[in-house]
Amino acid sequence: MIVLRYLLITLLLSSCTQDIPVYRLLHANDADSCFVTDYECMQDCERIELRLIGIDAPEYKQDPWGKRALNYLLDNIKADTKIYLQNGIEEYDKYGRRLVFLFYENADKRMRFYNKDLLEQGYAVLFTFDKRQKYLDRFKQAQYHAKKQALNIWNPNNGLEMSPYQFRRKSYNRN
Repeated sequence: MIVLRYLLITLLLSSCTQDIPVYRLLHANDADSCFVTDYECMQDCERIELRLIGIDAPEYKQDPWGKRALNYLLDNIKADTKIYLQNGIEEYDKYGRRLVFLFYENADKRMRFYNKDLLEQGYAVLFTFDKRQKYLDRFKQAQYHAKKQALNIWNPNNGLEMSPYQFRRKSYNRN
């Protein structure tokens, strides 16, 4: 909650001196990667490919969890939802995707932190290369909460059988 208040205050104070870019969802490949564009753009818009920092959601082909995680994204972030992005330590990954923390206005016009929400609801696992990552402690708490409550992928009876990372390695025969 403190993070969301901080972001709102930062956005409000910053808006006095500069425009804060607002984006909207164009397409999602899975729950942790998607394409956005400028919120106001309606024709010939620049597509920005995003990879969300600190999380690894099941791949779409990881039945049933890939589809469920993607549906969580699509249920919460609609085409008219206002999206705000915050960069991490690195700006882009090796595939050219912009690495971000994603915040959005929910239906009640309240600011939500999507990366954290996905972990907290049990639709992703914590995934980071850098221990200096912003929000790491919050992400650890969110995953702990989901595991403790056995939410979704953490359900011992029908949870995720293979991590998204392991699934990708197996599916694409990577060594």
